[in-house]
Amino acid sequence: VEDGEQTRTCQDEDCGETETETIPATGEHTYGDWVITTEATADNDGTREHTCSVCGYTETETFAYTSTDTEPDEPETPDTPDTPDEPENPDTPDTPDTPDEPENPDVTDDPNESSYMVGDVNLDGKVTAADARLALRAAAKIEDLEGDALLAADLDGNGNVTAAEARKILRVAAQIDTFTNDENE
Repeated sequence: VEDGEQTRTCQDEDCGETETETIPATGEHTYGDWVITTEATADNDGTREHTCSVCGYTETETFAYTSTDTEPDEPETPDTPDTPDEPENPDTPDTPDTPDEPENPDVTDDPNESSYMVGDVNLDGKVTAADARLALRAAAKIEDLEGDALLAADLDGNGNVTAAEARKILRVAAQIDTFTNDENE
């Protein structure tokens, strides 16, 4: 790290004199957080950079794609209500936009008991990809779940939500898997 300098110029119209001051190097940069500039893929390395808050120097490095899953990551979805992915067809009769939702026998009508459906993390009465997203955010410690929402996401009942549980909720929402009795106990 090299010494820097700061130049000041007098603002008086008749003066205009400049003064340059040497700023001694501290020996270390003070970097901010890494910012990913190019995502890594299975085919290409990614790049990231961080910038020194003192001198403005930017360090860039490449990183390789790593994956612990055997399936591709799901794309990030905005925090908006679920909307249909395909435009409506005007030639079809008006029908509700709700697909057949997985049945869940664990829902109770007793107001004194907890009233949640396994996998229904947002407690809207159905298991959807939005529930899987909330569970995954909880597994990544981005979102805190409490009460019935935590109970609905914690499929194995150990008090923690994992990425595997979020994946299971997504598979049930997509109707390619079901919750079995051993996960609901």
